[in-house]
Amino acid sequence: MTITPHRRTGTPRGSRVRPTVAVGVTVAVVYTVVLSTIQQQSGIAYDEFFDSAYNAWRGPVLSLAIGSVLLVAFVAWARWDILWRDPERLPVPRLAFVLLGAFTVLVVVRASGIAYADIDTSLLVAVLCLGVLVGLSEELLFRGIFLRCMRNGHLSEGAAALWTATAFGLFHLPNVFLGTGPVGVVQVLLAGLSGIALYYFRVAGGAIVLAMVMHGLFDVTTFLSTDYGASWSTQVALPLQVVTWVLAGLVGLQLFRRARGYGVTSTGVVRMPTVGHPA
Repeated sequence: MTITPHRRTGTPRGSRVRPTVAVGVTVAVVYTVVLSTIQQQSGIAYDEFFDSAYNAWRGPVLSLAIGSVLLVAFVAWARWDILWRDPERLPVPRLAFVLLGAFTVLVVVRASGIAYADIDTSLLVAVLCLGVLVGLSEELLFRGIFLRCMRNGHLSEGAAALWTATAFGLFHLPNVFLGTGPVGVVQVLLAGLSGIALYYFRVAGGAIVLAMVMHGLFDVTTFLSTDYGASWSTQVALPLQVVTWVLAGLVGLQLFRRARGYGVTSTGVVRMPTVGHPA
């Protein structure tokens, strides 16, 4: 990887608004408020989303469908570069590849243990649609829009990636008020760790599509294995999940240390100042 000297970038050519930290935070907050409001208005608690096909369609699927349309419309209007694909191949440490492998095995184990024949067809279709919409909307928002705003020529890649993971974790905080209770606070931390893995899925693939696919598969297998998973699958998946979280924490520390020396801009990878830089 060739690192060119650092230089700040202005508004990308052809874009209608400059991708800044303030814009990224605003889009994330507006999306979160819209999503939470629609789900709350449905009258269906978070832990009842998959009790029936009606609950799934009326609660999470509807809100995510509306949110996805809004995000795609914003992206089409903003016309930002390096949102869907990185400008060049970024470094992926070996430990990060181990993390991605553990994440993938976890998804496969969960998927293998689900009793698909016991699931109502309409509910299964709703959950699959949910997986597609989750992968599209949440990755487009965080590993797309938000990460692009962090990659504004002023932040290192380490800072951009870790702030994106933090925002992804905080995005799950409203679930506390939608029915998860105190468990939702733990979900915030675990989602933030998952965000590190999803960031590296994007980096390893060079594009956001791989992160979208893995995010959708992770959520689908998580939702279905809760009520339809075999006991052996649960017993294997639980320690795998713990290993994945620990690896994500270690990779996050490694990311903080190693990725603060460079930034990602539309012109490619640039060297960042090291004196007094936050990450």
